[in-house]
Amino acid sequence: MKATIKLKYLILVMAIAMIGISAQAQKAASDEDSTAQKIRAAVMKVYDDQLAETPDAYDVRYARAMQLYFNGDYAKSLDDINIVISQCPEKEADQLYDALILRAKLYDAQGNTAAEAQDLQRATAINPSSLNGIDLTAKLALKQGNLTEAESGFNAILRQSPQNYDAFYGLAQVEAQRGNNDKAIEFCDRAVKLFPQDPTVYYNRANVYKTIGAYENAAEDYIIAMSLSSGGNKGIAELWAMSNAHYDAVMSALQRAIDNAPRQGNFYYLRAEIAKTYLHYGQALHDFNIIIDNNFYDDYTIYEDAARCQFELTMYDEALKNVNKALQKSPTAIDAYVLKAQITRYQGTGNNYALAISVLKEAEALKPNYAPVLIAEARNLYALGQKDEAMNALNKVIAADPHNNEALLLRGFISKYRLRKPDEALADFSAMLANGDNMASLRGFALHEIGKDEEARQWARKIIADNPLPGGEAYYYAAALLSDIDPADEQALKYFESALANGFGSKFLAEVSEEYYVNLKLLRRNENFATVLNRYTDNFEVK
Repeated sequence: MKATIKLKYLILVMAIAMIGISAQAQKAASDEDSTAQKIRAAVMKVYDDQLAETPDAYDVRYARAMQLYFNGDYAKSLDDINIVISQCPEKEADQLYDALILRAKLYDAQGNTAAEAQDLQRATAINPSSLNGIDLTAKLALKQGNLTEAESGFNAILRQSPQNYDAFYGLAQVEAQRGNNDKAIEFCDRAVKLFPQDPTVYYNRANVYKTIGAYENAAEDYIIAMSLSSGGNKGIAELWAMSNAHYDAVMSALQRAIDNAPRQGNFYYLRAEIAKTYLHYGQALHDFNIIIDNNFYDDYTIYEDAARCQFELTMYDEALKNVNKALQKSPTAIDAYVLKAQITRYQGTGNNYALAISVLKEAEALKPNYAPVLIAEARNLYALGQKDEAMNALNKVIAADPHNNEALLLRGFISKYRLRKPDEALADFSAMLANGDNMASLRGFALHEIGKDEEARQWARKIIADNPLPGGEAYYYAAALLSDIDPADEQALKYFESALANGFGSKFLAEVSEEYYVNLKLLRRNENFATVLNRYTDNFEVK
C-alpha cells in the first residue's frame, strides 16, 4: 500500500549505492539541488523585474515562458507565451517561430492536440526545414495514428540528421503500430549501435519491446539503462512500474543481470525490494542475505528490511538479531523500533505485550505522536486489557490525522465490541467512508460494520480489479473481509487461494496474526483452509 513512497526511497538508496557516495556526498547532492532551486528563483526574479519595467519586452517574456516550461509551470508559461505571440511582429519570424513551437509543446502537455496542430502548421509555414517543427509534427501524427505522415516526417529528419536516434525511435513506433515487429526493433538496434553509452536509446527500445509484448527484453533494456551513469533513477522507476503487471519478466531479467554480474549488489537490492513490496518475503530475504553475507552494502535499511522479511516468515529470533543491528547503526530509525516491537511481541509464546510496549516507549521518546508507534501501542495495550489507555493512544493519532482509517477502524472496533458504545463506533466507521476507497482505506471493513455488506463485497471486488496481482495483497484483504462478514462464505477461501497463487508470502498473516481488525482468524476455521495453505508452502521458503 506504500509502494509510491517506497519507490521514491528506493530510487534515493539505489542512486547512492550504485555510485558509492558517502554521507558527505549525499549532503553535497542535497546542497547542490538547493543551490539549483535558488538559482532558478533568482533567474525568475530577474525576468519579473524586467517585465515590471518593460511589459512589452516580448523577448524577455519569451525567456520567462521558457523557464516556466522547464520548471513544469505550464499554465503560467502558456499565459506568457500567448502574450508573446500577440505582441511579436510578423517580421520577427525567428522569434515568432520559437514562440509557436513552445506553445505547441504546452498544448501537447495539456492534451490539446487541435490547438497544437494549428500552431505547428503556422510554425512550419514560417520555417519548413526546421527539425524541431518537423519532429513535433511527426510525433503528433504518430499520436493521432497518421502513420504515413509520421513516417515521412521522421525520414525527413534522418535525411538532414542521419544519426538522430529520436527519429529512429519514431520510425520504430510507426512499424510497431503496423505490426512489423522485427523492423521496429531493427530501427531501435541502429540507434543502440550508434549510441551504446546513451541510456535514452535503451529506454526507447524498451518502450517498443513493451508495445510488441516482449516484456523480458524491455526489462533487460531498462536494466542496461539503469547501469549507465546517467540512467539509474529512471531505469529503477520503469522497472518498478513494469513489475506491477509483468513481475515474472522483471525478475527473470534481473536474474540474467545477476548471472552476468554476480558481484553487482545493486541488482540483488533492486530484486529484493521489488519482491518485498509484493510480499514475496522468502525471495526477498534470499537476496538480502546475499547482500549481507557479501557485504555489498552495510546500511541499516538492509538489516531492517531483512528483519521485516524474517518476521513475515515467522523467523522471530533471526529477525530480532537483524533489527537490533539496524538500530545499532541508526539508533533513531523510528520504524525499526515499530518492527522490533512486533518481533518482540511474537517471540516465544507470542504474548509479550509488555515487552513490546517498552520498545514502543523508546520510539515514542524519539518521536512523540508518531502514528505507527501509537497504533502499535494501542494494539498491545488492548491485548493487555487496558482499553482506556489504548483509546487514548488512538485518540492522539486521530486528533493529529482525522483521515487515518487504520486508527479509526481500531477505535471503532474497541468502542463497539468492548466499550459497548455503538454511537461512537458508528461515528468512526462513518468517518472512514469519507477517506477514499482504495485498498489502504479499509473501506469495506467499515461498510460491513455499519451493515452494508453488499457494498463491502463490491469494495473487495474493486480493490482486486484496481491493484497488481503479484503478491496477491488485494486478495488477502478481500479474504479477510468476506470471512468476517460470513465465516462460511466459500468465496473468502477462494480469495485466499488466489492470494497464494499470486505469490502471497506472509506466513505471519496467513497462519498467525489475529491483530485487530484485519486478519484471517475466522477463515482458519474453514475445514479446507489447511489443505489450501499446504499447496503453497513454497511461498514461505527462502530461495
